[in-house]
Amino acid sequence: MKNTKLYAVGMAIIALLGIISRLLDKQLAKLLFKSGNFIGGLCEIVGSAIPFALCAFCFATLMFCRHTRTTRTKNKMLTVVFGAATLLSSAAAIYIPLREVSTKNYYAIAGAAAVLTALFISLGATLFKNTYQKILMTKYAKIGLFASAVSVALFYAASFIPRRASYSALQISMEKFGNYDSPEAFVPFLALSGIGAALVIWTTCFTQIFPKLKFSKKIFVAFSAVFAVAMLLGSVSSGNTYASEFLYGLAVGYTSLFLISTFIEKKERF
Repeated sequence: MKNTKLYAVGMAIIALLGIISRLLDKQLAKLLFKSGNFIGGLCEIVGSAIPFALCAFCFATLMFCRHTRTTRTKNKMLTVVFGAATLLSSAAAIYIPLREVSTKNYYAIAGAAAVLTALFISLGATLFKNTYQKILMTKYAKIGLFASAVSVALFYAASFIPRRASYSALQISMEKFGNYDSPEAFVPFLALSGIGAALVIWTTCFTQIFPKLKFSKKIFVAFSAVFAVAMLLGSVSSGNTYASEFLYGLAVGYTSLFLISTFIEKKERF
């Protein structure tokens, strides 16, 4: 029941953002014309790396939480090993979706994924203090891992669905607002950014991963909200033709999290 309410509220917010972004197409694009390309590019790079970094972090968490009876020294060693492994895996995992993108973008997103994974590992390591927290982390890590996989799978499945606007129309709109990138290299980043935003917001707002870090949790919640808005504004900087792509990714990520979390919680009850 709790998940259903959260899902309904979240989808209502996404729908509202979709309506607002559609009504304020030109105004938002003009507002962000001078710095929009930089903001959009930065948000796309970081946002696209988030799903893979979180996926790697969740995998490391599941592996780490299996060792509940180890010494402090061994725990530190395991942290280093899992950290190194996930850094490599997060960098390697994004090769598949970016195999047709320029080398510059590939290295940028690989670096962002590596840095984010290291950050998530460092934050997660502070939570492995007792058995209860390890059990809790294991539960949410499962949800995050499967939701990441489902989100990315749905993202690629959507590539076969006809778009509302053709790529030629997108190209014209982009050039009108001073952005000469090709839609083929630009569109996937925004959908992945939406998925990443959904994962970050869900992790910080809708879970109990940070039960004793109330002040820190507030910071993460605020950061998540600002980051999601920044990515949305970045998507409209090219004439708002991509706002729907970002919102699609946000909806996909949020829906995947709802379905996976509901399934795991029901399974734990029986």
